[in-house]
Amino acid sequence: AGIIAIIAGGISGTVIIGLVFPQWIVAIMGIIERIAGGVLGIGPLKKVSAKVINILQQFTTAVGAYKGKLGLLFTALSAKFVTHFTTAMVYYFTALAIGVTTAEFWPITFGSTIQILGTLFSPTIAGEGAREALQALLLTEQLGGVAQAVLSGALGFIAAEAATLWGGAFLWVRTPEWRPKFALVDGEQVDYSWITADDDGKFNADAIARARAEHARDAAGDE
Repeated sequence: AGIIAIIAGGISGTVIIGLVFPQWIVAIMGIIERIAGGVLGIGPLKKVSAKVINILQQFTTAVGAYKGKLGLLFTALSAKFVTHFTTAMVYYFTALAIGVTTAEFWPITFGSTIQILGTLFSPTIAGEGAREALQALLLTEQLGGVAQAVLSGALGFIAAEAATLWGGAFLWVRTPEWRPKFALVDGEQVDYSWITADDDGKFNADAIARARAEHARDAAGDE
């Protein structure tokens, strides 16, 4: 557990430092972009090159997004910590619910956080299957058997997600005229004046294309 804590803490610290001071990551990504452009920009690989470079540029932009915004960064990190820690707690209480009376809070919660991390790297949708396998691998001894570990993983995930499903009720009951009163993009409140009163809020590719065309014309006119 101590080694895992050191490794996890080191990774977390590196990520935080990288987000606070992204200059070195941006520089490295710039070098990688040039290498990718040179290697993949040959013959039939040119199409692949454009996609790879676009992905690298998006990553670079994302890394630099928090530069100089320490308050926003640590607010996001704090919210993420609360989210995952409370989710890990659910696995402990799920273990109690299925009758594992010997379950201890900290070992189960800590092991479950590692399980959550593992699902991020699994090739399955939402970590299905990988979650239960990791729970069994990490917590079989603490939960008294493979069956209990798998069941706590499966039911714990369902219990944690069920609490958030109520947000869908808002989407069902909101009216077409509803607009968020608080929505900032690049520090500015979003302007909804371009949305017509009869807009039902549903996805419409044609309407989006028209809005983009109008925006492009307005931008060209301003220049």
